[in-house]
Amino acid sequence: MTGRPRTVLVIDADPDFLQFMRDLLGDEGHRVETADSVAAARARLQAVQPDAVISSLSVWGRDTELAGTVLVGDPQLAGIPLLVCSADINGLERLRGVAREAGLGLLAKPFAIDDLLDQLDRLLDRGDALGRLGGSAD
Repeated sequence: MTGRPRTVLVIDADPDFLQFMRDLLGDEGHRVETADSVAAARARLQAVQPDAVISSLSVWGRDTELAGTVLVGDPQLAGIPLLVCSADINGLERLRGVAREAGLGLLAKPFAIDDLLDQLDRLLDRGDALGRLGGSAD
């Protein structure tokens, strides 16, 4: 990681996964916020402005296509780079078109740590290029 520390919000119902991500991303120099539900995620999004969000798919609902629509259309997530991680390979496949159009990252669990970090870096770089970071939108 280069530059200033980044804030990453991780949304997942599994407390072990949240702790793993806190440790991993914290060791990479990121500030890590976590949420274990949609309600908790909304509260964290109001409290902090994350530079990126890593979210499980299942926490948003059982219908993966609807979850994808919610993720893409949620005003609280507008402009925030988003990486969706899931063990639901079929669900990720159904999101592929939406993800391509919206610029979402998709990552299947289990994943290689380097794959996660590479995708997160790309999303953060894209956020930089869009002027999201630093509060300027040119």
